[in-house]
Amino acid sequence: MRGLAVALGSVLALASPARGRAQACVTPAVGRVPFGLGERLSYDIDSLGASIGTLRLAVLPGQRGAAYAIEARGRTNTFAANFYQVDAIARSHLGPALQDRSYSQDATERGVRESLDIAFPAAQGRLHVRAAKEGNRHDFDLHAPDQTRDLLAALYTLRAMKLTDGEELCLPVYGAKHVWFVRARVAGREMAHTPAGDFRSIHLTGSAVFVDNPKVCRPLQFWLTDDARRLPVAACGTVQNKPVCANLESFVVGKRWRSR
Repeated sequence: MRGLAVALGSVLALASPARGRAQACVTPAVGRVPFGLGERLSYDIDSLGASIGTLRLAVLPGQRGAAYAIEARGRTNTFAANFYQVDAIARSHLGPALQDRSYSQDATERGVRESLDIAFPAAQGRLHVRAAKEGNRHDFDLHAPDQTRDLLAALYTLRAMKLTDGEELCLPVYGAKHVWFVRARVAGREMAHTPAGDFRSIHLTGSAVFVDNPKVCRPLQFWLTDDARRLPVAACGTVQNKPVCANLESFVVGKRWRSR
């Protein structure tokens, strides 16, 4: 699932590893939701100029009182199979104000199937993960701040933030079996060139660090359209010390989307 986590978890970033635990992580307020049911985003995943897989995101009707279900499907191709192979589906249920309700994941990585389910929010600073590997249960708990979101919820929450130039953001995020402090800085506006077209975009840059081990740090970059849709058009990170980028190939705007 790490490849999918990088493509999605490029939500972004940290100022420096040493500041990860010391500074409070306060998530900025969420504004009006910029997406609607039926939105579909498709990405090509590449490494060093070669396509290694695909990622599909979709906004679906929620269940059990949730307003939205965000679904992600990621798969590596035959070119990537020599060094990394994954076929995964993940789903996050969000409330009307993008509160994280639950997250589930089912992935086959190098032929081994793993699944997990998490209920949000974290309880008393702990996040309980119900996990199974090849059908055998191996639940575990993680230290997690109260505002921790799963990586899909974090991505769609980021889209609803104001994002003014120079602003610094922080999101505690669950992804790839760890909780990360994700601190981002809005670097400015620039053009992003993707297979889906050229977009004037908001550029965020920084890195992500383990909550429990600030020495583990991952640099990330991310681009959102500089308009009311806030479409995620590109993201870059690393997998197994190799650069990996996701670039928007096509998109369908949700039917219930309204301009701000």
